Parts: sequence; C-alpha cells; structure tokens
Amino acid sequence: MEFDKIIQEHEDKIIVKTSPFVAESSDLQRTEEWFLQRLGRFTGSGIKNLMKTSRSTSKIEWGRAEKILDFSDTAIKYVYEKAMERKRQKVIRLIPSLAMKYGTEQEEVVVDLFLDKSYHLTIKNKGFLEFIPGVAGASPDGLLTDKITGEKFGYEGKCATNWDAVFLRMEKPFEQSHQDFWQIQAEMLALKVKSLYYCTAEPSESLLEPNITDVQFKKVDASEIHQQSLIHRCHIGNKAIELFLDGENIFNAIDKACTDYDGLN
Repeated sequence: MEFDKIIQEHEDKIIVKTSPFVAESSDLQRTEEWFLQRLGRFTGSGIKNLMKTSRSTSKIEWGRAEKILDFSDTAIKYVYEKAMERKRQKVIRLIPSLAMKYGTEQEEVVVDLFLDKSYHLTIKNKGFLEFIPGVAGASPDGLLTDKITGEKFGYEGKCATNWDAVFLRMEKPFEQSHQDFWQIQAEMLALKVKSLYYCTAEPSESLLEPNITDVQFKKVDASEIHQQSLIHRCHIGNKAIELFLDGENIFNAIDKACTDYDGLN
C-alpha cells in the first residue's frame, strides 16, 4: 500500500473530541480523560508499530544502531499519526468491534479468575502512566503486590475469542515476534517493574452471552536491550514530530531526527 494511501486512512478516522494537550493521571481506562492523556503520545498498544523496521535490518538484533535508526513505513505512519494528533489537538477513536466490547466488558471477570488462582497477589488499577514524560506511556491493567514478599509485578489481561488466540498468546514463546511483546515491555517500563503476569481468558461459547470460566497466565520478564531500544525509538520519533510541526514533511523529519540523534553514542 502506498504511504499517502495509508495516511489518508488515518485522516478518515472518526474525530470524537478536541482538547488541549494534557498529562494527568487516571484510575480508569477508556474514559474521555484517558483518551486525552494519550493524545500525541506513543502508547503501549501502538508501540509495536513504532518498532517496525524494514527487511534490510529484520535479522539484526535490537540494540544495534542500524536497527534502531531504521524506520519502516509502518513506523513512519505511526509517528505521523501522533504528530497529527498534536497538530490538530484531536483524539481519534475507532468504533469498537464486538470483540473489543467483549474484551472491555469482561475485564473484571478475567481479573477475578486470575486472582482466584493467585491468592497471594492483590491488584491496583494504575490507569495511564508515562515512562517518558509528554512522549510515551502505557495503560497496564494493574499493579500486583505479593502479600507475602511485598514484591511488585505488572498485570495485563486479554480476552481470547477463540482457541487460536489463546495459542498465539500462551503457547508462542514470549519473544519480540509475539503480538503483545512490545506492549508488555512498555507496560513494565511504565510500572517500573521487572516482571509482569500476562493473562488470557479462555473463550466463551458466544460473545453475545459471555461465560468465561477459566484463564491461563504466565509471568514474563523485562528485556533491558529491547526496552532501551524502545526508549531510543520514542525519543527519535518525538524529535521527528517536533520537526514535522515546524514544517518538515514526515519523511524528512524522520531522516533528520535519525541523523541528528546522539543518544546511541
């Protein structure tokens, strides 16, 4: 797909709110305040797009400069999206699908089933948290505390709608190719924890009549090399946004931000 076509798709999304660029804390996700807090920032669920590189560096390990500075069209598109949010001061929200509504409505059920299996843990909702002020953040589903040791962990819950989704989340190794890898790394950065409990509900027989009865989960660890690469990309992307807002086109802005970036020295 051509890049201008991709940009047009984003500009055709539904505009539901305008507001100043604010950065406050909230206890709830998907409220109007929560959407505004995320405006113009690189956020957990979209971080995977920021980390996309071209085929030329696909086999290079993260941490190396040539990979960190390689922004694919998907990554550039994501930076552009955030730049336009800042420029227009508009929050863009897609109409939720049935699967998305199902996941949102069943979050508490999933948490309760998880805690039933993890009686030594308590949970607190933390809302949207920044790990680079004004630039990047994430919305983990909670911060867990071990009642015995006091140790802190992140928590992220997912609602699978079929067994294929359970397989992809629970059976596939939790490596950088995993669909939620970058989101979880961002959430651990935001929570300042080294590990997170990643939980997936087993599917209901029907999304219209939810009957979740069990969950699967595993503890995943932070990867310092990936988190540092993520932070570098956020800083480069933010600089590109600043250049774009000063009048550069998005491609020149990315090129200049990469050329001038000294964080890898």
